[in-house]
Amino acid sequence: MSKSILFTGANGLIGSEVYKYFENKYGKEYELHRIDKSVNLDLCDSDAVNHWMLKWQPDYIVHLASLTDVAESIILPEMYIKNNTIMTLNLLESVRKYNPKARVLLFNTDEIYQYEIGEYVKEDSPINPRNPYSASKLCQKAMGCAYKNTYGLDIVITSMTNCMGPNQSKVKHIGGSMKLIPALFEAAVKNTEFRMDDNGSAKRTWVNVWDTATAIETVLFHGTDLSYNIAGDEILSVKEIYDLVCEITGIQIKTIDTKRAGQDYWYALDCTKLKSLGWKPEHTVRETLQYLWENKNW
Repeated sequence: MSKSILFTGANGLIGSEVYKYFENKYGKEYELHRIDKSVNLDLCDSDAVNHWMLKWQPDYIVHLASLTDVAESIILPEMYIKNNTIMTLNLLESVRKYNPKARVLLFNTDEIYQYEIGEYVKEDSPINPRNPYSASKLCQKAMGCAYKNTYGLDIVITSMTNCMGPNQSKVKHIGGSMKLIPALFEAAVKNTEFRMDDNGSAKRTWVNVWDTATAIETVLFHGTDLSYNIAGDEILSVKEIYDLVCEITGIQIKTIDTKRAGQDYWYALDCTKLKSLGWKPEHTVRETLQYLWENKNW
């Protein structure tokens, strides 16, 4: 019988591209299962999770399902913390009870760390979540550590920086926020104003979603430590991303100055540990933005 891989959250920017990558590369070698909008499975329903865990018995689990909008989490903290923690708890409990030999990859965020401007944080750097979303992800990581240490489950955790790629959600969340890249392209195409938080001064490391897929592949199959950071080699401010989009589109996007609660002005991850496994990013920010614009696929 062939081995199998289960992907949760397989309909988002990251989940859809990661699943597509594994399907193209491993579709004949592994049986692939996905939890997305086509599967009637609520990860907050423990009975439903147990049913599918018993049915599929996956050898590997890539847990990507999560609510992810920081601005919305500030308005709806209870929803974010409950959903993101309960989904992970139900998954880990189901693995513990019914599939304890599975390897589980928990997909986390760079926002859990304490940052100092100019510093690239490592996997063991101090933690300091600044908003309800990052607090919920820290809970997820803590549960992963606890279930690994207490029950001996095979768990690896990745913390990823800001990601860009095709098919990112264009949904405006409560409070009017939209993900940065689609918000910029939408403003360019529709000649509307782009909300520039804090003069666009916040700096981030960025990573292409296709590089994210190979990073997940590397950690899932070759990771030996608990935690790995995922990021590209470039660190750019929101204003620099804005300038690149204006240059690529040939449109001077109108802006409106705004302030964001819980804003962090620097997120930068050190990926030395991941690179020691042979991974490296292959796509630059400019070429990614150029691809999105030329293919109208942002």
